[in-house]
Amino acid sequence: MSKQKPKMRERQEVINRGGKYPLLLILVMVILIAIPSGIVVNLLYQGYIRTGTPIFGNRFEGDLNPSITNQQMKRITDSLKTMNGIENAESHLQTGTYKIYINVDDNIASEAYEPLAQQAITAVYEVLPEATYFTSTESKRQYDLEISLYNSTDVSEEEPLIYMLAYKNGMMETSNFQLLSNAVNPELAEKLKADEIARELAQENPNSQVGQEGVESPSTETDVEPETNETP
Repeated sequence: MSKQKPKMRERQEVINRGGKYPLLLILVMVILIAIPSGIVVNLLYQGYIRTGTPIFGNRFEGDLNPSITNQQMKRITDSLKTMNGIENAESHLQTGTYKIYINVDDNIASEAYEPLAQQAITAVYEVLPEATYFTSTESKRQYDLEISLYNSTDVSEEEPLIYMLAYKNGMMETSNFQLLSNAVNPELAEKLKADEIARELAQENPNSQVGQEGVESPSTETDVEPETNETP
């Protein structure tokens, strides 16, 4: 009996050592599951407590440097107001675009708008050099320049609207001029205008017939007497 006791002890030690490994494995698995679960729970909690809170950012971070100041814009508008043919001028910044609105004298013809816009661009570059403020590179974006010139805000047949847009973005080498008040396709513009007149006439006179040319042709009814054969 005394010789079998060491074997029993060795067998118990083996069983005890074998029981520790499953417990250690379970503990490791719990830790591995708890770590990502804790991260997910924390993210969900942070998102919940921030619900309804606006997130502020600046998509022009690192760009638009140097920036245009209010003092510089005032110098430009004051200079524009002294130019011949300009009644008033105002400007403001909208995101990354410097916009200028110029009210031109009503006596100025449409042919003179582009030279006047070029003078306005020159006045801008005297305060804000083109290479510094209006020229973008691959690594930095600079301002776009947009100048609107118009003769009046009250449009009428006696005083038609003249509206020109001068535009240059940071990647353009030269400015672009477009007279927006003139139709690119005059024939199409006249047709659309005639169609609009025709629709207005049709609404005013529902019983009238309006042709495709926009000319009203009222329908008339005539009484025709039936022919009778008279016998002597």
